[in-house]
Amino acid sequence: MNPVSSRSGSDANMTLSSEYLFGRQRQTWASCPDWVQTMILKNIRETIKAKMQQEHRVREDRRDGFTDD
Repeated sequence: MNPVSSRSGSDANMTLSSEYLFGRQRQTWASCPDWVQTMILKNIRETIKAKMQQEHRVREDRRDGFTDD
């Protein structure tokens, strides 16, 4: 039996497919060397940080031209 869902779109088949894929992902991750896991996680963290910094960056105060106080 192929555990991947059929084209019927039923919830039972989708659940079976998701559980099967999750199990395979866990096996793949577990068989991956520690140094590769470390590199992957570091890359993900740095990517998330860079996107957050880009989205929420603090702009420098631009008051140079307003000295008429």
